[in-house]
Amino acid sequence: MRLRKIMICFLSFIFLFSTFTLPPVAKAADKPFLHPLFTDHMVMQRDTVDTLWGWTSSGEKITIEIGGKTFTGVADGSGKWQVKIGPFPKGGPYEMKVTGSKTVTVKDILFGEVWFCAGQSNMAMQLPNAGDGTAEAAKANYPNIRYFTTPYQSSSDPQTVFGYVSYWTQCTPTTVGNLTAVGYYFARKLSQELDVPVGIVCSAVGGSFIESWIGNEAYKAFLATPEAAGFQASSPNGFYNGMVAPVMPFNIKGIIWYQGESNTQFDYLYKSMLTTMISDWRKNYGIGEIPVMIVQLPGYQKVQTLPVEMAPYATIREAQLKTVQGDENNGLIVTADIGEEDIHPKNKVDVGVRAAICALGKYYGKTIEYSGPIFRSLTKEGSKIRISFDHTGSGLAAGTKVGTDPVEFSSGSAVKGFAVAGSDGKFVWADANIDDGTVLVSAASVASPVEVRYSWASNPIGNLYNKDGLPASPFKANVSNSSLPPTPTGRPTATPSGSGYTIKGYISPDFVSIQSATEQQLSGFYVEILGIGLSAMTDNNGAFEIKGIPASSLGYKLTISKNGFLTRELTNVKVTSNINISTVTSPISMWAGDIAVNGIKDNTINMTDVIQIARTFSSVKNDVKYDAGCDLNSDGAINMSDVIIAAKHFNKVSADYPEI
Repeated sequence: MRLRKIMICFLSFIFLFSTFTLPPVAKAADKPFLHPLFTDHMVMQRDTVDTLWGWTSSGEKITIEIGGKTFTGVADGSGKWQVKIGPFPKGGPYEMKVTGSKTVTVKDILFGEVWFCAGQSNMAMQLPNAGDGTAEAAKANYPNIRYFTTPYQSSSDPQTVFGYVSYWTQCTPTTVGNLTAVGYYFARKLSQELDVPVGIVCSAVGGSFIESWIGNEAYKAFLATPEAAGFQASSPNGFYNGMVAPVMPFNIKGIIWYQGESNTQFDYLYKSMLTTMISDWRKNYGIGEIPVMIVQLPGYQKVQTLPVEMAPYATIREAQLKTVQGDENNGLIVTADIGEEDIHPKNKVDVGVRAAICALGKYYGKTIEYSGPIFRSLTKEGSKIRISFDHTGSGLAAGTKVGTDPVEFSSGSAVKGFAVAGSDGKFVWADANIDDGTVLVSAASVASPVEVRYSWASNPIGNLYNKDGLPASPFKANVSNSSLPPTPTGRPTATPSGSGYTIKGYISPDFVSIQSATEQQLSGFYVEILGIGLSAMTDNNGAFEIKGIPASSLGYKLTISKNGFLTRELTNVKVTSNINISTVTSPISMWAGDIAVNGIKDNTINMTDVIQIARTFSSVKNDVKYDAGCDLNSDGAINMSDVIIAAKHFNKVSADYPEI
């Protein structure tokens, strides 16, 4: 009877959500004479050639008149036309007349700096929803700041126009409520410092995965790499095709990217996907090595209590750091110090202002320190490690950040957040002292440290800043190469730090035997030993192996996780020899149905998961709405089989797993 009620509930939600469809996409015959990105009150990039485009009859001549100048072009065989205008210096307003089969007049055009803001919900958060946003909105009268929000649209193929109409809007107290908070604070600072109009084009979708923002061909190339083997994407390409492709080749100064929260399940792939996305966008925009500023993930969840906490957020922050270090045209916006236990921290002031500072110093030539301290190298000095940084600015200091107030410095404040480990791989808190522009770290219990980490946790406590008020980026390094270790080129498999023992085992979903399961069903379970930084991923046979584990008669805690499955904890796993904690005939059983929302699972199989399945019901792999996390049996289709699997353990939580 209970299962029947659950099934009725599931089916009701499936019916409800399956009635919703995406906005219709314009067909070729419906394409507009002038692309809908070009509206009254728009901002175009100053001091460069700008491209306008639209559609008309093949061979038709197009004439554009603006600022006393005339520019012409001819529609190609498909009817698409492109006309390049300018360059124009900062200023305006201008009126532009576009003439062909019809005449369109665009009024109140400004030339200034145009930035493209993209990502997920923290970028999409509108000003009134941010901290003090309502009060700020009431005084946000900045007519030189304009914004355009791309309409929501997801598609399996690149689109040329939007699914519905949007407009450029001036920033006033009555209109700013729809403007991204990060974009607002960025534009306000940039406009004030440069005395120029600023245009913000925002394409952001809450809960979106980075693979949704990569173009089709680039994504196929990524999937062909060895490290992507077995990776199942959630809605690949959809938002690139629907919300980025339509604005190309609109000329912009640069990009601000704020995303990563949803990719915690496959954090080890994030750097490759991020560099793939950046290269893809630069290629398709066709305007060279365009600047890309990456907002490093803020703190999230419980505040750090252990010297090192193996959290996916830390891995993604490292990927973001390395992406910037590997490309001089990229910039890093560190925000680990302004997070909250909520995944949507309200302080968007510092995010936007720090982004503007980075842009001013790195891309506009202002003689300011534009970055927080970035790890450069380390040297071992007996029982201590000396760490050197780039971007020390006016000097290093321990700081305190409260809300949106400026960082406060005190000469007596201790530097927090550093941890060291010896050859046994056991991290302990380190004493850290600022010494002549470097940081000297040591720990009484570690006679010969070989590894160091800073702020390595989901919500870290690190308080190292430069005196310009910008925080240091989290990092990890070891003595053997004195710099950041390379990102793994495959699934994360633990390697020993010195001698140690090995844990082996097998894991399988409970709805299928390991002998009859597919490779997709058995692979991808992430096994982590908490507190010591060792982990592994199951292979196509459901097997995992973790090496180099220090002996412990007290016992370790292991967690097993995978998107779509209820996380399982194994406690008091004593390691005094090599052990097999499960076998191929008696694997560790995992319950399916706990689906990540915005990259986070709630460790309960409940109505939140029902809604996710309902939203994606009847989709198949490569469909726009397909989500691999909802495809519980990994057969490439979300259907009644997945509903039945989730219903089996409905209302179960992680604590309900039986002890092993």
